[in-house]
Amino acid sequence: MPPLGIIPLPAGEDGIQDEIFKLNGGTLYIFTDGVVEGDLLNGNRLEVEGFMKIIVEHLDDPLATRIGSVVAHLQEHGGRRHDDITILGVEDMGIYEEGAACRTLT
Repeated sequence: MPPLGIIPLPAGEDGIQDEIFKLNGGTLYIFTDGVVEGDLLNGNRLEVEGFMKIIVEHLDDPLATRIGSVVAHLQEHGGRRHDDITILGVEDMGIYEEGAACRTLT
């Protein structure tokens, strides 16, 4: 799925827009613009394509390792940072109950 960006969505009566994503065993990555817009030492930016390339290179690794690989790349190859680096990954591990909105694992 391509990046969603900031798009106007109609809000419900409470002013909040609800979206349901079916990941079908995949992973949803949510990240701030500081991840893809910071300068790299080579003068380029990571951009979304660079983010995706790193994720794909580590696709068989656990989620924390995939995210860590992006952060490590930015630390090793990053130049001037002008914004925060925040990445959230939500992985569908197929361990939910049918019909449940969410499930907390302990």
